[in-house]
Amino acid sequence: MRLHARFSTNPHWARWVFDQLALPADARVLELGCGTGELWAANRDRVEPGCRIVLTDLSPGMLGRARRELASLERAVYYGVADAQTIPLLDETVDAVIANHMLYHVPDIALAVVQARRALKRDGRLYAATNGADHMIELRQIVSDVAPDLPSARREGAARAFGLENGSDILAAVFADVELRRFDNGLRVTESQALIDYVLSLPQAPERMTRARVDKLRSVLERRIDAERGLRITLNAGLFIAHGTAC
Repeated sequence: MRLHARFSTNPHWARWVFDQLALPADARVLELGCGTGELWAANRDRVEPGCRIVLTDLSPGMLGRARRELASLERAVYYGVADAQTIPLLDETVDAVIANHMLYHVPDIALAVVQARRALKRDGRLYAATNGADHMIELRQIVSDVAPDLPSARREGAARAFGLENGSDILAAVFADVELRRFDNGLRVTESQALIDYVLSLPQAPERMTRARVDKLRSVLERRIDAERGLRITLNAGLFIAHGTAC
């Protein structure tokens, strides 16, 4: 999150996502995998007074952080540990379900989509954000050369599970209408340490990124940053909007 906040050419993802939401003034909204509540923190000035928000995540720690971040949001917000594969809501109870860069983490994505459709009102919408196969490809290639046994650097696996290239087909199995809206953005990173911090935050990186590997990564990154006056990294993200029920 810090990397994107500091070096994105268009750092307004959360505001853009909120722009895409077609919510009634008294909307009932469910977010799956809410993380730190960034979507709502970035748009606290735009949430209608009658809106009721249910924030869920598998991580109690994430929910605790979201609760603290949104403590000053004077709206009805409910928090709960929940699995997207077993959404703990009655049928047809919410106007929107938001899955912001999280469906590719779910073991059974098809089941999570069915659960979202079940929880939505008949005219409700699912908003599912994800990335394309070439997302951050420049950095992935550099890291793979330095640490080929670091699987978390090869994020194309997430795109294979639920990405911009196949998300429409996955959603169309349940929803009648699926639209993809793309977000124009990229990274221009001028500090090697910011990229190293990002890499070290990846799963398995603390164990596999030895001091020698980190030094090699730093050397490669600094050469690229100097040569290009900032390492340019592709960001390919978008938002699927799905509604209706497939026959």
